[in-house]
Amino acid sequence: MKKIIITSLAILFLVCACKENSSTPSGSSNEIIPLKIGNIWNFKISEYDSKGNIINTSEMTYYVFKDSVIEGIKAYCMKFTTPFSEEISEYTYNKPDGYYTTYTIEGKVYHDWMYKYPGSAGDLFQSGEYTIKILSISESVSTPAGTFKCYKYHNIVELPSFVFLCPDVGPVKMEHYDYDNNGKLFLDARMELVSYTLK
Repeated sequence: MKKIIITSLAILFLVCACKENSSTPSGSSNEIIPLKIGNIWNFKISEYDSKGNIINTSEMTYYVFKDSVIEGIKAYCMKFTTPFSEEISEYTYNKPDGYYTTYTIEGKVYHDWMYKYPGSAGDLFQSGEYTIKILSISESVSTPAGTFKCYKYHNIVELPSFVFLCPDVGPVKMEHYDYDNNGKLFLDARMELVSYTLK
């Protein structure tokens, strides 16, 4: 079960960013997730039981590995390394309306709009088969890496998840919920930014 939760968090970040202190990146590129080879984000993952107790912690790294041109678009290979030594990767890119992922199935190339940016609180958009809602564009989020002013995205599904992205910093936090035996929603996993390096 632990492997499924951690792998799910990594995939939600791939498929499903605004610093408030003096370490805000200079030369802002105005991207929701900055894409340059060598950018690295390190996370702490906490798993919870239905009573709110931490039952497991682990670490995960998210990084830009290489770039490639796909259908005339410069895309970047993003990789996750999990505690199980798995590597999950996908090509991504930024456009004026947000962050996209691209993939190939049976020789056909697909492009999915992952995160609308810029946007407004209340905006809805389709990300593949999912409907995503922007709940906030200025959510204050504190993690071991600092305090960030983030866009808060809500994946509107039966089991809700929330992704917090800080423009020009990238992924800051992700929360995933599940139902207990009584049908009550509870936080079952949280991924928080511990440190990052932007090139």
